[in-house]
Amino acid sequence: MVGGSPLRNERNGRRAVRMSGDGGRKSSSGGFTVGRSGGDASLRGWTTQMPDGRLILRRSVLIRCLAVPVAVVGAIWMALLALQMLDPLTSGFDRSDDAIFIVLLSIPTVWAVNVLRRRTVLSEYGVEMRRLLFTERRPWASVLSRLTLSTFDMSGPGAESGIDRTRIALVNGDLDDVIRIPGCVLGTTLVDSRKRGSAALRALLNYVDGQGWIVSDTDLVWEDPGLVRARQSHGADEIAQRSRLVFCVPAWRRIKEHLCNGGIFLIGLGVLLLAMGGQQLLFESSPLSASDRFYAVLFLILGPVSMAPPLYRIYGCFQRVIVDDKEIRAGGKSCSWPESRSGLFVVGDRIFLACAGGRGIALDGAGVTWGSFQRRQERLVARCEAIWLWGVAHGATRESGRYVPVRDESMQREREILEKGMGLAVPRRG
Repeated sequence: MVGGSPLRNERNGRRAVRMSGDGGRKSSSGGFTVGRSGGDASLRGWTTQMPDGRLILRRSVLIRCLAVPVAVVGAIWMALLALQMLDPLTSGFDRSDDAIFIVLLSIPTVWAVNVLRRRTVLSEYGVEMRRLLFTERRPWASVLSRLTLSTFDMSGPGAESGIDRTRIALVNGDLDDVIRIPGCVLGTTLVDSRKRGSAALRALLNYVDGQGWIVSDTDLVWEDPGLVRARQSHGADEIAQRSRLVFCVPAWRRIKEHLCNGGIFLIGLGVLLLAMGGQQLLFESSPLSASDRFYAVLFLILGPVSMAPPLYRIYGCFQRVIVDDKEIRAGGKSCSWPESRSGLFVVGDRIFLACAGGRGIALDGAGVTWGSFQRRQERLVARCEAIWLWGVAHGATRESGRYVPVRDESMQREREILEKGMGLAVPRRG
């Protein structure tokens, strides 16, 4: 997406200007960031600067040291129990107990392996996010400086102290979809982790800026052959005869984010409460007292209450996008057809529709699920092209040349970079 030599020359020039004598680097604002000889205090213990400038982000040293024995002991214990289950002399009752123990041991073992594997690498080529099973790479042209903080607060509203966990997250298109970056957990107990998270985020942005990795000028962005081919291979002929278009692609990654951000705990708690209440009312052989009956009914009420918030958020990830010759509807919102092809655009790995007033409506139901980030963007560009050509063929719109920028400057900047990368001629702002 990003051109080679012009951008590389800019990076090299900025790198030479910002190099300091002690091995550290200074940002354009003058703030000191991480260096080989020490670095910002907020980055110590969970970041590692490599000689080539790469910055590796992982969980703290303490957490990783704790995860090693947990993973080793858990794996060995599970293996021994599995061998015991295969013993022909083991009874069915003992096998059932061993199976339960294996399930219980798998929880801390998987957690430990996940901690040791998850990491994020910041380099000249972008952001590499390695998770338990998959690794995703995003170029800086699609990341820019759109990093934010995601805090899971387990204390009550208005509480002066409590338990919270703050993570650095990547904004994917808009603030309603943030991706928690692996290895960037800044959680503490009885202390507000937002302050440490804000300091760490500023230090990371200063470091990236000092390295000259972020694209500063859209004029240095060149056409990407993959995106250009995607516009040409739009597949509009396959949908040309349909009276309307209906897309319903679940946002599986957002579902996973909701589950990992406290959703699994709340759903598990709800299932446990329902099981306890149901067991008391339905399977208890002895007569129940009034207090036992009260608590059983209370558990049956609190169970759905605990499960409702995460299930509601997950329900929002199953969004239909309906396209007809009058309007485009998505997630209960509707917008008239854009007057230009540029009104359908891609930011991150999401499709947006530019509406009047600079609003950007996400068409998540028309997204894609599988493939690398680059491949997903190419498929989304092709889908935007197909939707637009369908609208032109059915008389819903026509090209007027009117360009509608969105109010979010970061989103608009990323939009312009991708538009230039796929060869879409758009007017310059300002």
